Amino acid sequence: MEERVTRPHAAILAMGTALSLVLAACGAPGLYVPGAPGAAAESAGPGASTGSGANGPATAWGRAIAGIHRDGTVPLETALAAFSVVFGPLPGVEPPTGDPAVAVSASGPTRWILNHWDELTPDQQAAVHRYLAVDGPISIQTDPVAALNPLTAAVLDQVGFQAMADKMVEKLAGMLNRPLDIPVDAVLRDLVATGKDKVIYANTVPLDDAGKEGVKSTPKMARCQVQIGKATQAFTDIVDQEAVVAHEVFHCFQYALPKKLGDVLEMPSWLNEGAAAWVGEEIAGGGSKPGNYYWLGWMSSPTIGLFTREYSAIGFFANLKLAGVDVWGRLDKMELAAVGKSADAYLVAVEGESGEAAVDAWGPSYVNDERVGGQWLMDGPGKPVGAVSYFERATLSESDQYPIVEDPQAAYALRLKLDTDVFVIQPFISSTLGLMYDPSNGTQKLAEVVGNPFCLKPGGCTCPDGSFGEEHQFGKLTAGDEIFLGFTGHTDGINVDLRTFPLDEACEYAPEDWQPPEDCHCPPGPLGLAEPRFAAWT
Repeated sequence: MEERVTRPHAAILAMGTALSLVLAACGAPGLYVPGAPGAAAESAGPGASTGSGANGPATAWGRAIAGIHRDGTVPLETALAAFSVVFGPLPGVEPPTGDPAVAVSASGPTRWILNHWDELTPDQQAAVHRYLAVDGPISIQTDPVAALNPLTAAVLDQVGFQAMADKMVEKLAGMLNRPLDIPVDAVLRDLVATGKDKVIYANTVPLDDAGKEGVKSTPKMARCQVQIGKATQAFTDIVDQEAVVAHEVFHCFQYALPKKLGDVLEMPSWLNEGAAAWVGEEIAGGGSKPGNYYWLGWMSSPTIGLFTREYSAIGFFANLKLAGVDVWGRLDKMELAAVGKSADAYLVAVEGESGEAAVDAWGPSYVNDERVGGQWLMDGPGKPVGAVSYFERATLSESDQYPIVEDPQAAYALRLKLDTDVFVIQPFISSTLGLMYDPSNGTQKLAEVVGNPFCLKPGGCTCPDGSFGEEHQFGKLTAGDEIFLGFTGHTDGINVDLRTFPLDEACEYAPEDWQPPEDCHCPPGPLGLAEPRFAAWT
């Protein structure tokens, strides 16, 4: 097959103005506020680049996590870079340039560095130990935050946060249907961030029998320490505090699940941190400040592959639930399957009819249109109110060709107007997943319409007898209608051309010219998925 490396996106980042500060840090190409006339710009067309949301390379954090491998593993260099961005300088490590622009639980960088413990120099180990301060003094909250909101007064000291952590242990044990057989210690720590737009909410550290950081060689975790940072201590909304504590206590459940602590240290962060971000919002009821930030990373970056995500994978789990997947019932199965194997965990997540529905709805959800709803509306606990998502808007005239090529486990959403006689979605792989919507036909599966021509010509479309296209069966679209296309990369990636023709030119093609190839690109491959088939993936 001919290699196709075109990347046509110049999608529109559309978020509410309440998130403008974070958007500025993320390098958004433009703001689209629902109802604002002319706010959503036209696509810049083939060859344009896209923004990358909260995972973007413009910040120190974005540069650090850009080193996460395509299979979700975190190499030593990335672990060192991310830890230095969140905590501070490490001996022998040149920190990434740029403003930190990160608001996270520090558990991800902590887990990554502990997984590489034996590869650190003695000086680096000593520095990490000082930063984690698992046996350090308790910091004292001196600000009179309790006076601002009486509802949170009980949780602004260590006793209150311990009670909240105990409550979360009980709740999560019920949701996961298993007990947590190790103690959880909630402690107050400074975790004071330095740098522009940098916030550390909390951190979770597994401890060994000696009360030290558990590392890859530690057989089992003996205790789980949840460190509550000053940013969380200072929250005046109980939702914010509960979301953070539930997120961190869920990490304790993750650490306790496998037979060896080292197994969970190797788990990919899209699963560890994305699931924890979703759990925190689910338990707290949604709408927390940390949750808003994690959602931004998902909503602003559809074309980022799932396996290279971390906290921003919150939307993946929300989409699963929205499609009917029992997420709570699958979390443990995913995590046990994920020891160094993102692909195995992913296939557990999307198995069955509900999982297939989630795959089809993944790309379409980025259109995020409340008028249509259903699969065309992104939703989940903590999604910022009034925020739209990252999609592309384009108009195709006759004889236009619009290629879309994306990685596996990525998505692409398009709002499209057509000024032509005939429209075809021509696939270059056998599995084209996602949905298409138009006002006349409603929502259809892409797998059922790719390769079939649609007629927009007044009076209909018929090819002359004896022409190559005489057997075309034209579907019907209404000229002037805006149609929605949502593609999901799943295991094979996205590789299609959107093509338009005058009727006489369309009749020069036989039906088989636009059909998907017969070969099946199925597991296994280098990631346990389909073999990459495009130079853009290598």
